[in-house]
Amino acid sequence: MINVIKMNIYRFFHTKSLLLVMLIFCVILPVGMSFLAYKINEYSAKEAAAAEAVKDNSDADYSESQKSNGITVEVEEERENLDDTTYLFNEFVGSLTNGVIALFLTIILTIFAHGERKNGFIKNIAGQCRYKSYNYIGKAAVVAVVTIVTIAVFGVFLMASEKLFFGDTTKLIDTSDSYICIKLLLGIFINMAFAGLFVMLTVMLRGFTIPMIAGILCTLGIESFIPNLDAVLHTNIYDYLLMTNLGKIGAIAANSDAYKILAVGIGFIIVYNIIAVFIENKRDVV
Repeated sequence: MINVIKMNIYRFFHTKSLLLVMLIFCVILPVGMSFLAYKINEYSAKEAAAAEAVKDNSDADYSESQKSNGITVEVEEERENLDDTTYLFNEFVGSLTNGVIALFLTIILTIFAHGERKNGFIKNIAGQCRYKSYNYIGKAAVVAVVTIVTIAVFGVFLMASEKLFFGDTTKLIDTSDSYICIKLLLGIFINMAFAGLFVMLTVMLRGFTIPMIAGILCTLGIESFIPNLDAVLHTNIYDYLLMTNLGKIGAIAANSDAYKILAVGIGFIIVYNIIAVFIENKRDVV
């Protein structure tokens, strides 16, 4: 089984088209996101400065008017000090919960999982597997490795580009968030669980179109457009969906919140992997 896992990982990292797409996503996207955030902040700062200047002029005019009427009482207004510090690591962890990485992983890994049938890899490897499910387990290992590598490279370029654009207003981490490391680990885990679900569907359906479209719709929150879903199932089904829990990671404020999200991820991984292994062992390889 170890050899099958190695062969699947080797196949992914030696597929030039997949690596090119991965490079574009992990390098160009975070730089673009940081540049856009920088421009938005710059525009907001100009708007705030203009509003402050208008307010100061109005206050000055009002003060002169009061003095001309013999009133000289002035009240010093307390002005709000806004912290414009950008915390690099916290911004990176926050980016794991918006669904962009989940969407990318779903697309690239479903294409990879289906590629073995187009290039004949499945026929070559089938004879080396003691159990038919070994090849599926190999792809599950690829999901884990690619998720970690993608998030790591994405994070490095995101933090580097934000440091470049925001300069002296950046700090590495906001230590007041005591759950930041837990949020990071859960973000990696839930993204991995989500992408793995659609890789499993790709293997089971022996095609990637339906799983890919389903994954894209889920990242866009398509389940929220289904009316009365809670009433039909007599439970709050949204609490048990991966994307819903991915979005909740940023709001973790207690250990119980983290345990609930972790339980959902583990539950999904156990269930869909058991189903996949069972089906793969029962049917023909091709």
